[in-house]
Amino acid sequence: MRRYGRFFSLKQMLRKVPVPVLIIGIIVVILCPIALLHFSSNNQGGNTLLNDIPVLRKNEKERKHYHENKSWLRNPFLQQPAGGGFRSPELLDGVPVEWSQQELSRPVVCPSVARLASKPSFDLANLTFTLTDLSSDGDLGIWDEEMDAAYHKTPKIKSTSDTGKKPLLVYVVPFSHADPGWLSTVEEYFSTSTKLALDNMLKRLLEWPDMTFIWAETSYFKMWWETLDAGKRKAVLDLTKSGRLEIVNGGYVMPDEASCSAYAILHQYIYGHQWLLDNLGVTPEHGFSIDPFGHSSSMPYFLRNLDFKTIFIQRIHYNIRRHLGKHKATEFLWEQRWDSTASTSIFTHLAPHHLYTIKNICGLTKNNCYFYDFKDIMFEIEKSQMETQAQILLEEMRKTVSLYPHNVLLYILGDDFRWAEDTEWTNQYKNYKLLMKLINSNPANDVIMQFGTLKNYYDAVFERSGTPDAPTPSLPSVQGDFFPYADKYEDYWTGYFTSRPFYKQMSRELERDLRTAEILLVLAKLESFGNDGADFQEDLIGLERAAESLGLFQHHDAITGTSKQMVALDYGDKLQNGLLMAHAVILKNVQRLAQADNSHRQSVNSHRQADNSHRQADNSHRQADNSHRQADNSHRQAVDTHRQVVDSHRQVVDSHRQADAERVDIILESYRPTPGSLPAKSPLFFKPGNMERIVFLFNPLARSRTTVIHLLSETQNLRITDADGREIAYQVSPALNDVDTQGSYLDVLRITFFLQLDPLALKAISIKSLGERTKKIKIKTRSTTTIRSTDRAGDKVKIQGFSVKELDPAELVTLTNAYMAATFRPEDGMLQALRTRKGKRKVAMELKRYESMNSGAYLFRPTGLGDLKPYPYTVRVLQGPLFSEIQTHTGGVVLIVRIYNSATDLDKSLEVELITQMEKLGENNELVLRLTTDIRNNLTFHTDSNGFQIIQRRVSHVLPMAANYYPATSMGFMEDDRSRLTLHLTQAHGVGSQRNGEIEVMIDRFLMQDDGRGVGEALRDPRVVKTHLQLQLETEGFCLDCPLKNPTDTAHRVNLAANNPPHITFEQEMSNLTTFNYEPVQSNLPCDVHLLMMKPVTYNPGDKRVGFLFHRPGLDCSTPRTSDLDVCLPGTEDILLGGLLKKAHTFKSYNETTFNFVNSRKRFGIKTPIRLLPMHIGAYTVNLP
Repeated sequence: MRRYGRFFSLKQMLRKVPVPVLIIGIIVVILCPIALLHFSSNNQGGNTLLNDIPVLRKNEKERKHYHENKSWLRNPFLQQPAGGGFRSPELLDGVPVEWSQQELSRPVVCPSVARLASKPSFDLANLTFTLTDLSSDGDLGIWDEEMDAAYHKTPKIKSTSDTGKKPLLVYVVPFSHADPGWLSTVEEYFSTSTKLALDNMLKRLLEWPDMTFIWAETSYFKMWWETLDAGKRKAVLDLTKSGRLEIVNGGYVMPDEASCSAYAILHQYIYGHQWLLDNLGVTPEHGFSIDPFGHSSSMPYFLRNLDFKTIFIQRIHYNIRRHLGKHKATEFLWEQRWDSTASTSIFTHLAPHHLYTIKNICGLTKNNCYFYDFKDIMFEIEKSQMETQAQILLEEMRKTVSLYPHNVLLYILGDDFRWAEDTEWTNQYKNYKLLMKLINSNPANDVIMQFGTLKNYYDAVFERSGTPDAPTPSLPSVQGDFFPYADKYEDYWTGYFTSRPFYKQMSRELERDLRTAEILLVLAKLESFGNDGADFQEDLIGLERAAESLGLFQHHDAITGTSKQMVALDYGDKLQNGLLMAHAVILKNVQRLAQADNSHRQSVNSHRQADNSHRQADNSHRQADNSHRQADNSHRQAVDTHRQVVDSHRQVVDSHRQADAERVDIILESYRPTPGSLPAKSPLFFKPGNMERIVFLFNPLARSRTTVIHLLSETQNLRITDADGREIAYQVSPALNDVDTQGSYLDVLRITFFLQLDPLALKAISIKSLGERTKKIKIKTRSTTTIRSTDRAGDKVKIQGFSVKELDPAELVTLTNAYMAATFRPEDGMLQALRTRKGKRKVAMELKRYESMNSGAYLFRPTGLGDLKPYPYTVRVLQGPLFSEIQTHTGGVVLIVRIYNSATDLDKSLEVELITQMEKLGENNELVLRLTTDIRNNLTFHTDSNGFQIIQRRVSHVLPMAANYYPATSMGFMEDDRSRLTLHLTQAHGVGSQRNGEIEVMIDRFLMQDDGRGVGEALRDPRVVKTHLQLQLETEGFCLDCPLKNPTDTAHRVNLAANNPPHITFEQEMSNLTTFNYEPVQSNLPCDVHLLMMKPVTYNPGDKRVGFLFHRPGLDCSTPRTSDLDVCLPGTEDILLGGLLKKAHTFKSYNETTFNFVNSRKRFGIKTPIRLLPMHIGAYTVNLP
């Protein structure tokens, strides 16, 4: 009855509801379950709306929570699982057991980068592939019979007076190309040539009012400026203000465009342009890149955003120059393939001549120009001869200008280290003035020939043909880069992509350390951890010296490895000095942060004591109020309490003074003992009473990461703890001597562990010795390494303290983690296959050598390909719970392939290390690491351009092998519809391919002959070289049908981690410092944004500006993938500069600027978000308080 009664009352209630409302309610009840079901199915399908940012952020939080709360294996602070012992994650058909099937089946879709809609007039990649006639001598120039016939068929205008056309305008632009080192050192060139050229320039421009000059290299100009008195400096300023002396390019050097990274290129431009602005009050508007051996497609983007209006380029493939010349396309708009708006294109002038020398630039007919170099003439030329030569020169100039849509001609007048002698100035000026008079004075010629600058030329072109934004007629467009460069026949300049890899690696090391030093200094300034201006001034001087060393080495005869041996040694000395300067700044600011943390703790404790004293005083006063009879005693207690408060404050002050006075001896974990040695590691040594070390680890990335740490220790009995007291698990293994190729071991041990680092964080951990190496101490967080070797008897002697077993030569070696399994041949340790959860792919690793009798520092001209000499192989397999590796040792080469077990990005690639000494491999060898796969890549592969963008390359079987090599500074990859194989690089290399499914990287070169391109020496560098690579196989996440390819978000993270390892320092002796976490970042950058640079804008102590460069690369992520644990949606989040750093509240506003931090484009409030599009770099400055 009760149930019936309730139903009856509900029925009565429904009768009282209006009919329309009742109908609506019924509809809602019916439709809600359907809507919920639909939403649920969509959610499971991963179709998250791009504008549903809260949902994406929630997913990210859940992903982070998932990783942080997994088993002991997923925790960077690895704890022992129940039951004791360590275990590796299990593989179930290539899938980690911890991942649920629901997580593996959830596809994710993210947007792709915008594509260029318009097709260019000239696609350089297609021209490189199709212009296959290599029978020409590029030295003969581009003018041929066909062009000559077309020229003579064109009606010649006798006079422009009747046509309304303007006369032919010729600007003769004197210059001197001054290499900061090549056949001599930079100091030798300065004293014997460059200083004289600039001294004479100042003298003659003051003497001759119509004379002009251009200069490109700030490094030399700075050296010269420092020799001038105040009067001469004022004269220079007047010349630059008048425009007769023009600074072009203006970088610290004229950088190579193949081997330099974006960071290094932009850093030396920033330094050069800021120096010019501070001292001359000018910054360049025109690029002048006449000697780099090929031109990068990233440079026009960089220069356009440095506020350049134009670029002048010189060295390109002789076939491409001829092709563009025939199509009157030697001036064009150089576009980025990914820029749909063409807003980043720049007006480019391609020199029509083979070289920039005086003997080439007068015209297009070979051998006609020798007369017009008057440098060494000893007599006055007869007037009749000059009249004849004037007419020949005029005809050559008319031929040259016929390649352009206008009648303005740029006639550069110079060569390497010219205009140094006073007689050259006199001879060149006097005779060119006579030529100008003879040509200009004849009205029938209708020519105005005069001295000028690049600015004069481009202003005239834009006046007559319209600006680049609105040209008349329209300019042709070009996309791609000008690599590889060939000057004649089959002579491809692709060897220098790899030449002298020792110094290429040293340069990248300085690059990383300078970037770290600048970031740490900015953070220390933000925290006000050093208010002593003189102290910071010392840091700024050190940074400037390091910047000069790095900038100098980006010169196109330095990082290329194409200088003489003694000059290369001098570059090495300068790089070493730069490293020492950067290291000094790093150590000082790590100490600042560490001591400030220590002082902060003491201050906190002192304030707590003061607070307790205040409470005691309050209690005493209450007692005094309540008891008059104890008033005197209470008063005395209050007085005593007040004294305690004063004493506590004194303790606070004393603690700060003590922090400033103490100097803890912090040392580098890795350093170079000499300029010619590989980095060596500092072991942890302990002794009684000194059994603990604080180790400082700085994360130079503005993103959280789990990283691997390898340290050397004299003992395996350790306790490693973080600031929260958590113990960190570690693996002990023998320490290979990685500074030679002997395959020997050190007397110390390698300690390996994983560590979670927050963005730009400095983490201090404790490593405490629990006893000597000989003591057997049971430690639950320690694991050891098992070893198998093909030379068990020998290794039992070499490897002390470890059990060494025999490696079965008939059994394949397999190393696994939760992401992949790698299979190796036991006889030589070479990789054979990789297996992921999507299946198995053949990936066969080989060490090969090109044989050559013609290659040199510049050229790669192989005559054959062979295996390494038949040295015996020693193969060792080291296995443990955190990492496993296989070591192969043969004559002159040590190869190590390592796999990690961390359940993070570390597991998604194989770490490859090569230690090589080419001298031991014989003469005329070029060593390559080749990967042969079953990937059907259709004879295409991809390489990066200066670490900024990706360029597609095509393999040609018509062109020589050298033509299939391209520069790479950070990665190369190939793919099919199933897999993508990526080689991550940590220095510049040549990367190539000869057959389908192959990709190779050149490691080193040892050659016995010069290649005839000017250096006059064989490339024989005996140094031991260490090469670090990462090999990554992906089966999802990359775009299959995109016309332009980019790295996946995972590959981007792997590459950043490889190129930005944590910087490690530690106490040399135990001190009062303790563990801590310094975490300056308030919020992470968007997942697809990299903090390329954070630095003082200048090294002037009075300049409080800080410059930021953010890079948002294009990422391939438009293909659904099976797991969203690590998905990054590019371009979906803005950058919050005001929310990036915890101290950012001290900033009031920021300026968007050009890449050199010179010109401010717009000013914003600090809370205004930055909208940075994919593929772009953004530059911003803030002022420190």
